[in-house]
Amino acid sequence: MNEPLELSPNVWLDESTNTVIVGMDRMSVAFDPDDFWDFCCNIEQAKINIGSHPEFVIGEYEEDGILKTQLMPKPDDPDIN
Repeated sequence: MNEPLELSPNVWLDESTNTVIVGMDRMSVAFDPDDFWDFCCNIEQAKINIGSHPEFVIGEYEEDGILKTQLMPKPDDPDIN
Protein backbone atom coordinates (compact mmCIF):
# COMPACT_ATOMS: atom_id res chain seq x y z
CA MET A 1 0.00 0.00 0.00
CA ASN A 2 1.43 3.36 -1.05
CA GLU A 3 1.23 6.57 0.91
CA PRO A 4 -1.26 9.14 -0.46
CA LEU A 5 0.19 11.59 -2.99
CA GLU A 6 0.27 15.18 -1.70
CA LEU A 7 -1.42 17.37 -4.34
CA SER A 8 -1.00 20.58 -2.35
CA PRO A 9 -0.74 21.49 1.33
CA ASN A 10 -3.65 19.74 3.09
CA VAL A 11 -4.86 17.87 -0.05
CA TRP A 12 -3.90 14.28 -0.89
CA LEU A 13 -4.82 11.68 -3.50
CA ASP A 14 -5.12 8.11 -2.24
CA GLU A 15 -4.49 6.21 -5.44
CA SER A 16 -5.36 2.85 -3.87
CA THR A 17 -8.96 3.97 -3.18
CA ASN A 18 -9.22 6.70 -5.85
CA THR A 19 -10.09 9.24 -3.14
CA VAL A 20 -9.14 12.90 -2.69
CA ILE A 21 -8.69 13.87 0.97
CA VAL A 22 -8.86 17.50 2.13
CA GLY A 23 -7.66 18.22 5.66
CA MET A 24 -8.33 21.39 7.64
CA ASP A 25 -7.67 21.96 11.32
CA ARG A 26 -8.78 18.74 13.03
CA MET A 27 -11.08 17.43 10.30
CA SER A 28 -10.76 15.81 6.90
CA VAL A 29 -13.20 15.27 4.06
CA ALA A 30 -12.89 12.52 1.47
CA PHE A 31 -14.24 12.97 -2.06
CA ASP A 32 -14.31 10.85 -5.15
CA PRO A 33 -12.37 12.74 -7.85
CA ASP A 34 -15.49 13.91 -9.76
CA ASP A 35 -17.13 15.30 -6.61
CA PHE A 36 -13.86 16.96 -5.63
CA TRP A 37 -13.70 18.65 -9.06
CA ASP A 38 -17.26 19.98 -8.66
CA PHE A 39 -16.44 21.16 -5.12
CA CYS A 40 -13.39 23.07 -6.40
CA CYS A 41 -15.46 24.77 -9.12
CA ASN A 42 -17.97 25.88 -6.47
CA ILE A 43 -15.21 27.19 -4.20
CA GLU A 44 -13.57 29.09 -7.10
CA GLN A 45 -16.90 30.78 -7.91
CA ALA A 46 -17.49 31.62 -4.24
CA LYS A 47 -13.98 33.14 -4.06
CA ILE A 48 -14.73 35.34 -7.08
CA ASN A 49 -18.08 36.44 -5.67
CA ILE A 50 -16.86 37.30 -2.18
CA GLY A 51 -13.78 39.02 -3.64
CA SER A 52 -16.04 41.44 -5.50
CA HIS A 53 -18.48 41.94 -2.61
CA PRO A 54 -18.63 45.62 -1.59
CA GLU A 55 -18.27 44.84 2.13
CA PHE A 56 -14.86 43.14 1.72
CA VAL A 57 -11.39 44.20 0.57
CA ILE A 58 -8.44 42.10 -0.53
CA GLY A 59 -5.14 43.02 1.06
CA GLU A 60 -1.65 41.94 0.08
CA TYR A 61 1.28 41.05 2.30
CA GLU A 62 4.59 39.27 1.98
CA GLU A 63 5.48 36.16 3.96
CA ASP A 64 8.85 34.45 3.59
CA GLY A 65 9.40 36.32 0.32
CA ILE A 66 6.06 35.18 -1.15
CA LEU A 67 3.33 37.71 -1.98
CA LYS A 68 0.03 36.57 -0.46
CA THR A 69 -3.50 37.96 -0.37
CA GLN A 70 -5.99 38.14 2.47
CA LEU A 71 -9.74 38.81 2.47
CA MET A 72 -10.87 41.25 5.17
CA PRO A 73 -14.07 43.08 6.07
CA LYS A 74 -14.01 46.59 4.66
CA PRO A 75 -12.96 49.06 7.38
CA ASP A 76 -15.59 51.56 8.58
CA ASP A 77 -12.99 54.34 8.76
CA PRO A 78 -12.64 55.97 5.30
CA ASP A 79 -9.07 57.05 6.15
CA ILE A 80 -7.91 53.42 6.27
CA ASN A 81 -6.97 52.01 2.85
